[in-house]
Amino acid sequence: MPINFKVNDPDNNSTQTIKEREINEREVYRGIVLGSMFITKKGYRANKLDGLWSRFVFDSFVEDDTELYDIATTSVLFDIESTVQGGHGGSPFYIGNFSFHAVEQFEHQAKVLQDAERKNLNPALFLTPGEWKIIDDEIKRVCKYGSSAFDDVTCGDTFLSLAIRRSAFNVCCRLIRDRIDPLIVNVKEEDSIHILKGQLAKLVVRLRASKDSRLRSTLERIAQAELKEIIKNDEWILQKLRNSVDFILLLTSEFQKRLVLIDTLKREKKLNDLRKEVRQGRLQPRYFLIALFDFILWVASLMEKFDFRLFCNKCKLGFSRGKNVEHRPRK
Repeated sequence: MPINFKVNDPDNNSTQTIKEREINEREVYRGIVLGSMFITKKGYRANKLDGLWSRFVFDSFVEDDTELYDIATTSVLFDIESTVQGGHGGSPFYIGNFSFHAVEQFEHQAKVLQDAERKNLNPALFLTPGEWKIIDDEIKRVCKYGSSAFDDVTCGDTFLSLAIRRSAFNVCCRLIRDRIDPLIVNVKEEDSIHILKGQLAKLVVRLRASKDSRLRSTLERIAQAELKEIIKNDEWILQKLRNSVDFILLLTSEFQKRLVLIDTLKREKKLNDLRKEVRQGRLQPRYFLIALFDFILWVASLMEKFDFRLFCNKCKLGFSRGKNVEHRPRK
C-alpha cells in the first residue's frame, strides 16, 4: 500500500496521508510526555515538564538562574512551601519530588567508620600516621557514594534556605517576591536569617583566602592559569556579595511591611475591643479619652501630609498660625 494513501479525518473533515497522520500523532505525544525544549540565557537546556518543577528550582541555585526558576513556577505542581525531609541513616534528603545528598552526611559516616577502625584494630599491630592517612582517605572515598550539592542541609529547610546555602541571591529575591516566609525554622531552630549570616561569613573567609592567594602571586611566580583562576574566584565572590546586598535590602523592606501590618492589626484589634466595651457600658470615661487620643494619633500617622493646624481650626480649638491662642468668650 502506498505511503501517500489519502484517508478521511473525522475531526476536521479533511484528507491527509498516513505519514502526515503519524507525524501529527507523534507531535501530540511529545507535547504530553516529552514537553517542549527550552534553553535559558545561562545555558541550561531541558524539557519543560510539570513533574520536573522541583528539579528546575534546585538547578536554578547552581548558576543563580532566575529564568529557570520562573519556568519552574509555571508548573501546576509548584509548591513554594515545600521543606526538606529525609536524610536519616545516610539516606538522601528530598524536597518536592527531588532527592540529593549533603557533604555532612559523607563526613559523618566516614568519622563513624574511622573511629570503628581504630577501636577494633589488633593491638599487636602498629600503624604510622602516614598509614593511618591512607586508611582514612580510602574510607572517605568509599563513604562518598553520591554527588553532594550542599555542605550542610537540615530537615525543615525551605527553598529559600537552600538558595542561601548556594549563594543564589537573585533566586532568593524571586522567592521573597513570591511570598515565601523567611522566618520558617528547621529542626535546629534556624531560620533564613541565621543561615544568611553563616553563608556571608563563609564568603568573607573565601574572600580573605583569595586575597592571600593574590598577594602570594605578587611575591612568587605562579602559572598563568592559576592566576586567572584566582581572578575569576575574586570576581565570583564580589558578585555574590553585591547580590547579597540587594537581597538584604529586599528582606528589610519585607520586614518593614510586616511590622506596619502587625501594628495596624494590633490597633484594629484594640479599637474593636474598645467598641465592644462601649456597647456593653463597661468603659470608664478616662480610658475612653486615652483611647480616643490614641486613635487620633494613629490616623495622623497614616496620613502622609497631615495639617494639624487645619485640623485644630476645623475643630474650633482656637489655634492660629504665628499667634498665641486666643480664648474667645462664648456669646
